[in-house]
Amino acid sequence: MSKWHLHTLVWLSLLIAIFLSVQQKVNWAQYEEIIWFGIYLSFFIEICACVKKPFFIFSFSVFSFGLILDILDSFLLDMSPLFNLLDTPIKHVGLILLCYCLLKIAKSRLNKIKQLHSEINQRIKLEKELRFLAYHDELTGLFNRRAFFEHYELKQFNQAFLYYFDLNNFKHANDKYGHNIGDEILVLFSSSLNTLYPNDSAYRLGGDEFVLITDIAIEDMSVFKTLLDKPLLKYMVSVSVGCHQIQEDDDPDHALHLADQHMYLDKEEHRNSFIVKLLD
Repeated sequence: MSKWHLHTLVWLSLLIAIFLSVQQKVNWAQYEEIIWFGIYLSFFIEICACVKKPFFIFSFSVFSFGLILDILDSFLLDMSPLFNLLDTPIKHVGLILLCYCLLKIAKSRLNKIKQLHSEINQRIKLEKELRFLAYHDELTGLFNRRAFFEHYELKQFNQAFLYYFDLNNFKHANDKYGHNIGDEILVLFSSSLNTLYPNDSAYRLGGDEFVLITDIAIEDMSVFKTLLDKPLLKYMVSVSVGCHQIQEDDDPDHALHLADQHMYLDKEEHRNSFIVKLLD
């Protein structure tokens, strides 16, 4: 039976009760009690449709039973004075049980809201972590290749300087000392790059290839390279650098290609000096 059928049944019963009351010529207060009882029952039906808790239904039933006794005592007081004694205590017990039940429901809902809030915060944190991993190199913490191309398209680094770095002898050091040392070399270089240019965009494109984009031109390249080489020389690794000033019509691949060409020229030009530096 649907709730609308129950509503109809309740109010038809109440209309019959009112009609019978008219025959007995009851006063207005008794009519009012009957009407309010119908409102309570309708409310009870609506609540039960939403809050399907057995204890709540039991509590409302006790409260409703007290209301029924309160109505009946007006008609049957002469027959049974017990109605007049029991109606108020039963109503109060039902009301207390209802308040307790509503308090438990509210507490349960509050706990669920807190749980959902915690899950939302965890999801936001996870999304931030995933986004960080998507655009950063896991080992060095620098931006990765994907970030480079997206940043290049968004920022349009017009007239900025693109520096392309390659670590000389890195593969040999990685094979000789192991991958852990190879990772340490990459981290050392990244740290040096961030220390020298903390406010600029540094990227690890992959392997031992790095990129730096800055608005500041490096005036003394030999000093700059010496600072980058210093923590790496114990592993027989040095740095080669190529520079290209980005033009307005440069796409990222073209800019990388030109910087890469200059880096190879630097690598060939200073190959012998690197060997002398190691011997010193």
